[in-house]
Amino acid sequence: MQFKSQLNLTEDRKINNLKLQHYEDNPDLVMPPLVPFESYHGDAKALLAQLQSFQENDILSAYKQFQEICSKNYDFPIEFLHVCLDHTLSTNPTIARTSQYFLTNLFSSHSSKSLFFNNFDLQTDEIPAYFEGILKSAFLGKTTSDFLISIFQEKKLRDELFSSQPFIDLLFSQIGTDPTTADFFGRLYFLQAFMGKFVENVQQYFLDCVINIIIHFFPKLDLLDQELVKIFIYLSSFCVNRSDSQLNIMFSTQYFPILISNYSNQNYPINFYIMCIICGLSGSSIEIASQLYEHDLIQFFGNFFKSCPNEEIQLLFVKITRNLVIYDNVDNFLFSNELISSQFFNDLLEIFSQASTKLKLKIAKLICTLAYRLKMNFIDCIINLNLIPYFVDFLYIDSDSIKVFVIKCLCAYSGIYIRTKDPKIMELLTNVDLVEAVDDYLNEFDNDFQNQQLTLALQLRDVLYEINDFNL
Repeated sequence: MQFKSQLNLTEDRKINNLKLQHYEDNPDLVMPPLVPFESYHGDAKALLAQLQSFQENDILSAYKQFQEICSKNYDFPIEFLHVCLDHTLSTNPTIARTSQYFLTNLFSSHSSKSLFFNNFDLQTDEIPAYFEGILKSAFLGKTTSDFLISIFQEKKLRDELFSSQPFIDLLFSQIGTDPTTADFFGRLYFLQAFMGKFVENVQQYFLDCVINIIIHFFPKLDLLDQELVKIFIYLSSFCVNRSDSQLNIMFSTQYFPILISNYSNQNYPINFYIMCIICGLSGSSIEIASQLYEHDLIQFFGNFFKSCPNEEIQLLFVKITRNLVIYDNVDNFLFSNELISSQFFNDLLEIFSQASTKLKLKIAKLICTLAYRLKMNFIDCIINLNLIPYFVDFLYIDSDSIKVFVIKCLCAYSGIYIRTKDPKIMELLTNVDLVEAVDDYLNEFDNDFQNQQLTLALQLRDVLYEINDFNL
């Protein structure tokens, strides 16, 4: 750890990244060529010999000097990279960490050096042997992860290795069973970094291996520190679009109760990933939705929605709820009926007037979905909670799709009224503001242009005029 601060590679890497970004942002500028190492005015041979020394202090001193030289735009002799690579496999953690830091910085500032790995035939043993060595060596927290990510910037190498089942098997077989070690954290951190950065290389077999890790360790999540919890939940977010059989295996563990137990009022990244996972699950299938119904999500949402300070997460609350309403059993509407009598539903209505347009739109879609699916089962709720003013507001949201949905919902009720003259529907549609809102909606149309939406709106207006004693 002493030489980490001496080399100050993290700060140097930030500076180099800013330099590279400057040239990327200004394509007319040409990066200055690297100065050949041979022109370095010092004892280069002695420095290289020092790098190959068996003494730790000599090696660390050489890396410090090489870092200073490379920061001055001198090239690093490619024929000596193999010495650094050997150091990355060292059983001496200080040497391994220092060499990995140095190469990570070198590859980020001298990008051509990472092409070194493309000079090898991946069908031979040389490169696979190196990667077998690095995967079997101890991962030094984030250091080894950052180093590997810097190597895998090379697409050819990445595509070759991560399409290889033996390589993936080796990668996952080395993850230990003790989540308190730096090695375990480093390996999970690498999986997170790799999946986030190179999603195109995250193929099905790779994801299957990730799911196995999640199933094994998730029941122990409450024993892990928050950084690992965050990583596990992040990894889970990649796995929600799996087959029902795989998801059912996850549900057969304590995966879901443990997942939602990690939601709190104050941890945005974890909360966001949790809600993304639930959202993905809620929209996957009827079978998975039926699993979610068993976990009292309405109570969970009621506990956290109103106090949630983040709109992105609030939007997910509403989207998940609508997904579950859509999958609700039409024979009994157990979930929907529980929802409309819940504190969570009242909270949605309470915040509506102060909500952003995006959140209003989500709430409007949810309420319209309830109305359209439940129909007569929703009448009492509309009357008791005085929801017609909300439908009026929905017609003034700047969204054609929600306006069409509102007209479609209200037409369903007006159609029932035409057939049955039901007094509850008459009470529901007796509202002058609703008549004016539908008139305003119709005024947006070109009267010479007939379509289904216009026809429905005209039919609705006729019924509203009749009920409210308006003259056509």
